[in-house]
Amino acid sequence: MSAFDDMLEADAALEADTDQFPGVETFTYHRDGAGAKRVTGSVFRERTEFDPVRMAPAKRLMVRVSKSQIASVDSPGDYVEVASILGGTPEKFSVKEILSQDAGVWELLL
Repeated sequence: MSAFDDMLEADAALEADTDQFPGVETFTYHRDGAGAKRVTGSVFRERTEFDPVRMAPAKRLMVRVSKSQIASVDSPGDYVEVASILGGTPEKFSVKEILSQDAGVWELLL
């Protein structure tokens, strides 16, 4: 691995630290065909927008979680249990797309 990859892994470790990085939450990650695992990561909640296909309002959620916590992602198949509003009741959301992956972090669209 390069020095840049080492920096990405260090950043991912920082982002998983609830004491040092604001906005980090603990949520449940469910592997397709395997058990659930509690992980920490950033949760990004975008405002509700109208989905013309479903003719209904739709929320867009994105999570960032370190690869040290989750080695691989199956999209579609895996799902995340997280609150759609901060402080709300957790709901299950399917992993719709892997937006980004680098040496340290998965960025997933729910």
